[in-house]
Amino acid sequence: MVGIRSDATVIHMDHDQRSHETRIVAETIRAERAAKGLTQKGLAERAGIPVQTYMRHENGDRDIPAVQLMRVAAALGIPFATFARR
Repeated sequence: MVGIRSDATVIHMDHDQRSHETRIVAETIRAERAAKGLTQKGLAERAGIPVQTYMRHENGDRDIPAVQLMRVAAALGIPFATFARR
């Protein structure tokens, strides 16, 4: 598995590490969404992501592609780098 750090360096991750990273991103999305008072559906629509797909990302059931994560960050009004700081 390949991941990208905040400085855009490509790194290789094993399944356990990827799962950990997926959970951290999901928790960050959930916290930021709640802080903005948005529903999952509302954020998915703002980000242009199908609601079911978005829900899988936020629940940590599915990795989120960088392009979709950028859309989520933009919809939340936060820097993309927020997800790399956790």
